[in-house]
Amino acid sequence: MKKNLLYFFLCLILMLVLCISASADTTSGDYKYRELDDGTIMITEYNGTDTDLVLPETLDGFTVSTIAYYFSLSDPMKELTSLTIPDTLTIIEPDALHFTPKLTEIHISKDHPTLAFIDGVLYNKEHKSILRYLQANTAETFDIPDGIKLVEEGAFFRSKLVTVNIPGSVEQIDREGFNQCDQLKEFNMSEGLKTIGRAVIFNCSSLEEITFPSTVSDVGENNCTACDNLKEIRVDPANPVFEVIDGALINKRDGLLIAYPRQREAEVCTIPEGVKRIGDNAFHLNKFIKEVHFPDTLVSLGGHAFAYCDNLTEIIMPDSVTEMENNVFDFCRNVHTLHISSGLTSIKDNFSTLGITEVNIPDTVTEINGSFSNLNNVTSIIVPSGVTKIGSNSFYYCKNLSSLTIPASVTEIGNIKYIFQNNAEDFTVKVEAGSYAEQYCKDNQVKYEVIDGESAAAPEDDDPFSWLNND
Repeated sequence: MKKNLLYFFLCLILMLVLCISASADTTSGDYKYRELDDGTIMITEYNGTDTDLVLPETLDGFTVSTIAYYFSLSDPMKELTSLTIPDTLTIIEPDALHFTPKLTEIHISKDHPTLAFIDGVLYNKEHKSILRYLQANTAETFDIPDGIKLVEEGAFFRSKLVTVNIPGSVEQIDREGFNQCDQLKEFNMSEGLKTIGRAVIFNCSSLEEITFPSTVSDVGENNCTACDNLKEIRVDPANPVFEVIDGALINKRDGLLIAYPRQREAEVCTIPEGVKRIGDNAFHLNKFIKEVHFPDTLVSLGGHAFAYCDNLTEIIMPDSVTEMENNVFDFCRNVHTLHISSGLTSIKDNFSTLGITEVNIPDTVTEINGSFSNLNNVTSIIVPSGVTKIGSNSFYYCKNLSSLTIPASVTEIGNIKYIFQNNAEDFTVKVEAGSYAEQYCKDNQVKYEVIDGESAAAPEDDDPFSWLNND
């Protein structure tokens, strides 16, 4: 479930895009389309009942040239078994056939100017590329034909392949090329491969080991991550850009730590000097690691980089870190020691569901948003005087939190009125007299106490949460 969370949000975003885009589309029979700058049209949606779908050459007098990347999101695509593509249609955007699990046949004329379909694989002759390996294919092994130069975005998404052999002619694999190939055990790359896009080898749960050839010079983030059984990453010693140090795949040129095997049975990882960024999901869900030693060169932490590392016991961030993406250390339930970098000015959607007993927020922080929730061992939090904004869902569901001190520097508080009922029964906000926080508590029927010792309680009225003000 956890490993598919990212994919869930991707689908949600795609559906939202589909809904927003639909308002700009024109309906023609069972189709929706959009006019392009060159005067042709792009089919965006099909809502008919045909499972053997023959796409038209024209709609309303316009030439059909393109299938949109969200074309397969409509419900009829789930039942599609065959698709006929006219010669006019030369562009199939990435993801356009992602959600067609029953599609077994694509009919294309031999004279088609750019596309060809051979043995369950859709090719682009002009680009010398693989556009789509159909999910319905049942073969366990696939040898990419020699002469192919490019594996396009999402080409093997959710394939059932166990073994893939990539010849030396392939120079590039675009992002998400083999995303969610959960039966893939052998991913054999040859000398000649140069570029591996973002999340090409992502959520491949059967993969146990992988070796990068000497010619690879670019590997995007989220590679070799969310691979449940990955034990070892190797790099050809002749590769001038990449190496493996203490189990981690590192881009020496860019100072990027890309991945750490989820099943590497080591309790300590020392990240070498020179690493500037730890990539998205790099250590995500590793169940063995207890300590990570960070270098002073570290500047940036990617999203979910250490999320769900259940055995991690401490987080000692170097003060060189100035950037954190969302949920970096969330759900590390056994973390008892936390040092937050004094280089941070904003903490957004971070430090939730930890085992710590105290929170020390650096004075450099000016904004806290959606952070420090589900800290069940914390009883008191003091927001430093430099903070000017507390965003929605901060300090949420800290069931033993009884005291939150908000300084007069805070001039904006998001929608956190209702979170107070989810903390300790005696939860009280401590504020300075005449501050924005004091007025916020009055306006929202939140029990508060003036820091100088003068107690105050929000006035009782018919507000359904007035019970919060009872001592």
